[in-house]
Amino acid sequence: MILKNHKLRLLIGFAFFSFLFALFVPTVHATPGPGVAVKPNYPSTQIQNSGSFFFKTKPGEPQTITVDLANLANYSQTLDIEPTTAYTSKDGAITYKPGKMPSDRTLKYKMRNLVKEKKQTVTLGANQTKKVSFTVNPPKKDYKGIILGALYIKTESKNDNVNANNVNLNNKVALVMPLMIKSQDKKVNPKLTVPKIAPNKSGAQTIIDTTLANERPTTIKGMEVKDRIYRKGNPKKTLAKNHQYQLSMAPNSNFKMQNDFGKNALLPGTYHLSLQAHDMNGNHWKIEKDFNVSIKDSVIYNNNNWWWIALLVALFLIILLLLYLIYRQKRKQKKLLNDRTKYVGD
Repeated sequence: MILKNHKLRLLIGFAFFSFLFALFVPTVHATPGPGVAVKPNYPSTQIQNSGSFFFKTKPGEPQTITVDLANLANYSQTLDIEPTTAYTSKDGAITYKPGKMPSDRTLKYKMRNLVKEKKQTVTLGANQTKKVSFTVNPPKKDYKGIILGALYIKTESKNDNVNANNVNLNNKVALVMPLMIKSQDKKVNPKLTVPKIAPNKSGAQTIIDTTLANERPTTIKGMEVKDRIYRKGNPKKTLAKNHQYQLSMAPNSNFKMQNDFGKNALLPGTYHLSLQAHDMNGNHWKIEKDFNVSIKDSVIYNNNNWWWIALLVALFLIILLLLYLIYRQKRKQKKLLNDRTKYVGD
Protein backbone atom coordinates (compact mmCIF):
# COMPACT_ATOMS: atom_id res chain seq x y z
CA MET A 1 0.00 0.00 0.00
CA ILE A 2 2.85 2.30 0.90
CA LEU A 3 4.55 1.48 -2.43
CA LYS A 4 1.37 2.31 -4.36
CA ASN A 5 1.01 5.66 -2.55
CA HIS A 6 4.64 6.47 -3.33
CA LYS A 7 4.13 5.73 -7.04
CA LEU A 8 0.96 7.82 -7.01
CA ARG A 9 2.81 10.79 -5.51
CA LEU A 10 5.56 10.46 -8.12
CA LEU A 11 2.98 10.34 -10.91
CA ILE A 12 1.17 13.43 -9.60
CA GLY A 13 4.50 15.30 -9.22
CA PHE A 14 5.58 14.38 -12.75
CA ALA A 15 2.23 15.53 -14.17
CA PHE A 16 2.46 18.82 -12.22
CA PHE A 17 5.97 19.67 -13.51
CA SER A 18 4.98 18.62 -17.03
CA PHE A 19 2.09 21.09 -16.82
CA LEU A 20 4.44 23.89 -15.67
CA PHE A 21 6.91 23.09 -18.46
CA ALA A 22 4.16 23.25 -21.08
CA LEU A 23 2.84 26.47 -19.56
CA PHE A 24 6.08 28.48 -19.42
CA VAL A 25 8.13 27.18 -22.39
CA PRO A 26 6.97 28.95 -25.58
CA THR A 27 6.38 27.15 -28.84
CA VAL A 28 8.78 28.23 -31.63
CA HIS A 29 7.38 28.84 -35.10
CA ALA A 30 9.64 29.13 -38.16
CA THR A 31 9.21 32.36 -40.12
CA PRO A 32 10.51 32.59 -43.70
CA GLY A 33 13.01 35.41 -44.27
CA PRO A 34 14.96 36.90 -47.18
CA GLY A 35 17.73 34.51 -48.23
CA VAL A 36 20.61 35.81 -50.36
CA ALA A 37 23.94 34.21 -51.28
CA VAL A 38 26.98 35.73 -52.98
CA LYS A 39 29.97 34.02 -54.62
CA PRO A 40 33.12 35.74 -55.92
CA ASN A 41 34.50 34.83 -59.34
CA TYR A 42 38.23 35.16 -58.85
CA PRO A 43 40.28 37.06 -61.45
CA SER A 44 43.49 35.55 -62.85
CA THR A 45 45.52 37.82 -60.53
CA GLN A 46 43.85 36.46 -57.38
CA ILE A 47 46.45 35.78 -54.66
CA GLN A 48 44.52 33.31 -52.51
CA ASN A 49 41.10 31.67 -52.73
CA SER A 50 39.76 32.68 -49.33
CA GLY A 51 36.12 33.46 -50.13
CA SER A 52 36.85 37.12 -50.85
CA PHE A 53 38.69 39.18 -53.45
CA PHE A 54 42.43 39.64 -52.88
CA PHE A 55 44.36 40.25 -56.07
CA LYS A 56 47.43 42.03 -57.36
CA THR A 57 47.20 45.13 -59.54
CA LYS A 58 49.41 46.92 -62.05
CA PRO A 59 49.66 50.74 -62.01
CA GLY A 60 46.66 52.29 -63.75
CA GLU A 61 45.47 48.99 -65.27
CA PRO A 62 41.73 48.39 -64.68
CA GLN A 63 40.49 44.98 -63.57
CA THR A 64 36.96 43.64 -63.84
CA ILE A 65 35.58 41.49 -61.06
CA THR A 66 32.27 39.64 -60.99
CA VAL A 67 30.08 38.14 -58.29
CA ASP A 68 27.20 35.70 -58.57
CA LEU A 69 24.15 36.80 -56.59
CA ALA A 70 21.57 34.15 -55.73
CA ASN A 71 18.06 34.73 -54.40
CA LEU A 72 17.26 31.73 -52.19
CA ALA A 73 13.76 32.92 -51.33
CA ASN A 74 10.51 31.96 -53.06
CA TYR A 75 9.71 35.59 -53.89
CA SER A 76 11.54 38.32 -55.82
CA GLN A 77 14.07 40.58 -54.11
CA THR A 78 15.88 43.79 -55.01
CA LEU A 79 19.52 44.13 -53.99
CA ASP A 80 21.74 47.21 -53.75
CA ILE A 81 25.47 46.57 -54.26
CA GLU A 82 27.77 49.37 -53.20
CA PRO A 83 31.59 49.52 -53.00
CA THR A 84 32.85 50.77 -49.64
CA THR A 85 36.11 51.59 -47.88
CA ALA A 86 37.17 49.64 -44.81
CA TYR A 87 37.44 51.57 -41.56
CA THR A 88 37.57 50.89 -37.82
CA SER A 89 34.32 51.05 -35.88
CA LYS A 90 33.93 52.73 -32.50
CA ASP A 91 34.09 49.25 -30.92
CA GLY A 92 37.51 48.53 -32.39
CA ALA A 93 36.57 46.24 -35.29
CA ILE A 94 37.13 46.35 -39.05
CA THR A 95 33.86 47.30 -40.74
CA TYR A 96 32.68 47.99 -44.28
CA LYS A 97 29.31 49.61 -43.67
CA PRO A 98 28.55 52.46 -46.10
CA GLY A 99 28.03 56.00 -44.89
CA LYS A 100 30.20 58.54 -43.13
CA MET A 101 33.47 57.06 -41.91
CA PRO A 102 36.02 58.58 -39.49
CA SER A 103 38.62 60.53 -41.46
CA ASP A 104 42.30 59.72 -41.08
CA ARG A 105 45.12 61.92 -42.35
CA THR A 106 47.22 58.91 -43.36
CA LEU A 107 44.57 57.34 -45.64
CA LYS A 108 45.75 57.96 -49.21
CA TYR A 109 43.48 55.71 -51.27
CA LYS A 110 39.82 54.88 -50.62
CA MET A 111 38.50 51.71 -52.21
CA ARG A 112 35.11 53.26 -52.96
CA ASN A 113 36.88 55.90 -55.08
CA LEU A 114 38.78 53.24 -57.05
CA VAL A 115 35.67 51.32 -58.15
CA LYS A 116 34.04 52.76 -61.26
CA GLU A 117 30.47 51.70 -60.46
CA LYS A 118 29.36 53.54 -57.31
CA LYS A 119 26.16 51.56 -56.84
CA GLN A 120 24.21 48.90 -58.70
CA THR A 121 20.65 47.75 -58.11
CA VAL A 122 19.64 44.25 -59.17
CA THR A 123 16.22 42.59 -58.99
CA LEU A 124 16.20 38.81 -58.67
CA GLY A 125 13.17 36.63 -59.18
CA ALA A 126 12.41 33.71 -56.90
CA ASN A 127 15.40 31.30 -56.79
CA GLN A 128 17.15 33.30 -59.52
CA THR A 129 20.91 33.91 -59.94
CA LYS A 130 22.58 36.85 -61.69
CA LYS A 131 26.17 37.89 -62.38
CA VAL A 132 27.17 41.47 -61.52
CA SER A 133 30.40 43.16 -62.68
CA PHE A 134 32.53 45.93 -61.15
CA THR A 135 35.63 47.66 -62.51
CA VAL A 136 38.54 48.41 -60.15
CA ASN A 137 40.81 51.25 -61.28
CA PRO A 138 44.00 50.95 -59.20
CA PRO A 139 46.30 53.91 -58.48
CA LYS A 140 48.50 55.03 -61.36
CA LYS A 141 51.62 54.42 -59.28
CA ASP A 142 52.81 51.49 -57.18
CA TYR A 143 51.61 51.74 -53.60
CA LYS A 144 52.75 50.21 -50.35
CA GLY A 145 50.73 47.69 -48.39
CA ILE A 146 47.08 47.00 -49.15
CA ILE A 147 43.92 48.93 -50.03
CA LEU A 148 40.92 47.39 -48.30
CA GLY A 149 37.21 47.72 -48.91
CA ALA A 150 34.21 45.61 -49.84
CA LEU A 151 31.14 45.15 -51.96
CA TYR A 152 28.31 45.84 -49.52
CA ILE A 153 25.15 43.99 -50.57
CA LYS A 154 21.83 44.94 -49.01
CA THR A 155 18.27 43.88 -49.70
CA GLU A 156 15.65 46.56 -50.17
CA SER A 157 12.52 46.24 -48.05
CA LYS A 158 8.93 47.32 -48.61
CA ASN A 159 6.24 47.40 -45.94
CA ASP A 160 3.66 46.07 -48.40
CA ASN A 161 5.79 43.08 -49.45
CA VAL A 162 3.63 40.18 -48.23
CA ASN A 163 3.91 36.59 -49.41
CA ALA A 164 1.19 33.99 -49.96
CA ASN A 165 1.17 33.07 -46.25
CA ASN A 166 0.49 36.72 -45.28
CA VAL A 167 3.97 37.02 -43.77
CA ASN A 168 5.41 40.54 -43.91
CA LEU A 169 8.79 40.35 -45.65
CA ASN A 170 10.24 43.67 -44.53
CA ASN A 171 13.43 42.27 -43.02
CA LYS A 172 16.72 43.52 -44.46
CA VAL A 173 19.75 41.36 -45.13
CA ALA A 174 23.27 42.77 -45.52
CA LEU A 175 26.17 40.77 -46.91
CA VAL A 176 29.80 41.82 -47.23
CA MET A 177 32.23 40.65 -49.89
CA PRO A 178 35.70 41.95 -48.82
CA LEU A 179 37.80 43.47 -51.61
CA MET A 180 41.55 43.85 -51.08
CA ILE A 181 44.28 44.80 -53.56
CA LYS A 182 48.04 45.31 -53.51
CA SER A 183 50.77 46.09 -56.03
CA GLN A 184 53.89 45.01 -54.10
CA ASP A 185 54.92 41.91 -52.23
CA LYS A 186 56.92 43.82 -49.61
CA LYS A 187 55.53 43.32 -46.12
CA VAL A 188 54.29 46.38 -44.24
CA ASN A 189 54.12 46.36 -40.44
CA PRO A 190 51.36 48.32 -38.67
CA LYS A 191 52.15 51.42 -36.65
CA LEU A 192 49.98 52.27 -33.66
CA THR A 193 49.91 55.89 -32.47
CA VAL A 194 47.81 58.13 -30.21
CA PRO A 195 47.27 61.38 -32.14
CA LYS A 196 44.75 62.87 -29.70
CA ILE A 197 43.58 62.62 -26.10
CA ALA A 198 40.67 64.73 -24.87
CA PRO A 199 38.00 64.72 -22.14
CA ASN A 200 34.39 64.04 -23.07
CA LYS A 201 31.04 62.96 -21.67
CA SER A 202 29.15 59.67 -21.95
CA GLY A 203 25.74 60.43 -20.50
CA ALA A 204 26.52 61.95 -17.11
CA GLN A 205 29.88 60.20 -16.84
CA THR A 206 33.24 61.90 -17.44
CA ILE A 207 35.43 59.98 -19.87
CA ILE A 208 38.77 60.43 -21.61
CA ASP A 209 38.70 59.78 -25.36
CA THR A 210 41.98 58.25 -26.52
CA THR A 211 42.25 58.16 -30.30
CA LEU A 212 44.15 55.06 -31.47
CA ALA A 213 45.42 55.26 -35.04
CA ASN A 214 46.89 52.63 -37.37
CA GLU A 215 49.07 54.78 -39.63
CA ARG A 216 50.16 52.06 -42.07
CA PRO A 217 48.39 50.46 -45.10
CA THR A 218 47.90 47.11 -43.39
CA THR A 219 45.53 45.61 -40.84
CA ILE A 220 45.91 45.04 -37.11
CA LYS A 221 44.21 41.91 -35.79
CA GLY A 222 43.84 40.28 -32.38
CA MET A 223 45.10 43.37 -30.56
CA GLU A 224 45.17 43.66 -26.77
CA VAL A 225 45.42 47.13 -25.22
CA LYS A 226 46.12 48.09 -21.60
CA ASP A 227 46.38 51.69 -20.46
CA ARG A 228 46.13 53.91 -17.43
CA ILE A 229 45.83 57.65 -16.85
CA TYR A 230 47.28 59.58 -13.93
CA ARG A 231 48.07 63.17 -13.07
CA LYS A 232 51.58 64.03 -14.22
CA GLY A 233 53.99 63.85 -11.32
CA ASN A 234 51.77 61.45 -9.37
CA PRO A 235 52.05 58.05 -11.14
CA LYS A 236 51.08 56.09 -8.04
CA LYS A 237 47.45 57.25 -8.17
CA THR A 238 45.65 55.83 -11.22
CA LEU A 239 42.63 57.95 -12.16
CA ALA A 240 41.39 55.81 -15.08
CA LYS A 241 42.37 52.54 -16.72
CA ASN A 242 41.24 50.27 -19.53
CA HIS A 243 41.93 46.75 -20.77
CA GLN A 244 40.50 45.52 -24.06
CA TYR A 245 40.97 42.32 -26.06
CA GLN A 246 40.53 41.12 -29.64
CA LEU A 247 40.55 44.54 -31.28
CA SER A 248 41.15 44.94 -35.00
CA MET A 249 41.91 47.96 -37.14
CA ALA A 250 41.61 48.67 -40.85
CA PRO A 251 44.54 50.15 -42.78
CA ASN A 252 45.12 53.87 -42.16
CA SER A 253 42.22 54.25 -39.75
CA ASN A 254 41.46 55.30 -36.19
CA PHE A 255 38.88 54.94 -33.45
CA LYS A 256 38.31 56.36 -29.97
CA MET A 257 38.91 54.18 -26.94
CA GLN A 258 37.16 55.44 -23.79
CA ASN A 259 38.54 55.60 -20.28
CA ASP A 260 35.92 55.97 -17.56
CA PHE A 261 37.06 58.66 -15.11
CA GLY A 262 34.77 57.32 -12.40
CA LYS A 263 34.19 59.61 -9.42
CA ASN A 264 37.54 61.34 -9.83
CA ALA A 265 37.42 65.10 -10.30
CA LEU A 266 38.73 66.28 -13.66
CA LEU A 267 40.93 69.12 -12.44
CA PRO A 268 42.77 71.49 -14.77
CA GLY A 269 46.38 70.56 -15.38
CA THR A 270 48.64 68.06 -17.12
CA TYR A 271 47.85 64.33 -17.20
CA HIS A 272 49.76 61.35 -18.54
CA LEU A 273 48.67 58.32 -20.58
CA SER A 274 50.68 55.12 -20.30
CA LEU A 275 49.63 52.53 -22.91
CA GLN A 276 50.87 49.11 -23.97
CA ALA A 277 49.52 47.01 -26.84
CA HIS A 278 50.33 43.94 -28.89
CA ASP A 279 48.64 42.00 -31.70
CA MET A 280 48.43 38.38 -32.84
CA ASN A 281 51.33 38.86 -35.28
CA GLY A 282 53.85 39.74 -32.59
CA ASN A 283 53.82 43.52 -32.99
CA HIS A 284 54.28 45.46 -29.75
CA TRP A 285 53.73 49.12 -28.94
CA LYS A 286 54.41 51.25 -25.86
CA ILE A 287 53.09 54.82 -25.85
CA GLU A 288 53.70 57.47 -23.20
CA LYS A 289 51.92 60.79 -23.79
CA ASP A 290 51.01 63.91 -21.81
CA PHE A 291 47.78 65.83 -22.35
CA ASN A 292 46.31 68.98 -20.83
CA VAL A 293 42.91 69.69 -19.31
CA SER A 294 41.93 73.36 -19.44
CA ILE A 295 39.72 75.22 -16.97
CA LYS A 296 37.00 75.28 -19.64
CA ASP A 297 37.21 71.49 -20.14
CA SER A 298 37.07 70.95 -16.40
CA VAL A 299 33.88 73.01 -16.11
CA ILE A 300 32.19 71.31 -19.09
CA TYR A 301 33.17 67.69 -18.55
CA ASN A 302 33.44 67.27 -14.79
CA ASN A 303 31.47 64.38 -13.33
CA ASN A 304 28.94 66.22 -11.13
CA ASN A 305 31.68 67.76 -9.00
CA TRP A 306 29.64 70.91 -8.53
CA TRP A 307 31.79 72.23 -5.71
CA TRP A 308 34.78 72.22 -8.01
CA ILE A 309 32.82 73.79 -10.87
CA ALA A 310 31.56 76.50 -8.50
CA LEU A 311 35.15 77.12 -7.36
CA LEU A 312 36.34 77.41 -10.96
CA VAL A 313 33.54 79.82 -11.83
CA ALA A 314 34.36 81.92 -8.76
CA LEU A 315 38.05 81.88 -9.68
CA PHE A 316 37.20 82.92 -13.23
CA LEU A 317 35.07 85.82 -11.96
CA ILE A 318 37.87 86.91 -9.60
CA ILE A 319 40.33 86.89 -12.51
CA LEU A 320 37.91 88.99 -14.58
CA LEU A 321 37.51 91.42 -11.66
CA LEU A 322 41.28 91.72 -11.23
CA LEU A 323 41.74 92.33 -14.96
CA TYR A 324 39.06 95.01 -14.82
CA LEU A 325 40.67 96.69 -11.81
CA ILE A 326 44.08 96.63 -13.49
CA TYR A 327 42.56 98.07 -16.65
CA ARG A 328 40.78 100.82 -14.69
CA GLN A 329 43.95 101.65 -12.74
CA LYS A 330 46.01 101.94 -15.91
CA ARG A 331 43.33 104.08 -17.50
CA LYS A 332 43.28 106.37 -14.44
CA GLN A 333 47.08 106.65 -14.50
CA LYS A 334 47.02 107.46 -18.21
CA LYS A 335 44.44 110.19 -17.62
CA LEU A 336 46.49 111.73 -14.80
CA LEU A 337 49.58 111.68 -17.01
CA ASN A 338 47.69 113.42 -19.82
CA ASP A 339 46.34 116.03 -17.40
CA ARG A 340 49.85 116.77 -16.06
CA THR A 341 51.26 117.08 -19.56
CA LYS A 342 48.47 119.49 -20.49
CA TYR A 343 49.03 121.55 -17.30
CA VAL A 344 52.80 121.84 -17.93
CA GLY A 345 52.13 122.86 -21.52
CA ASP A 346 49.86 125.68 -20.44
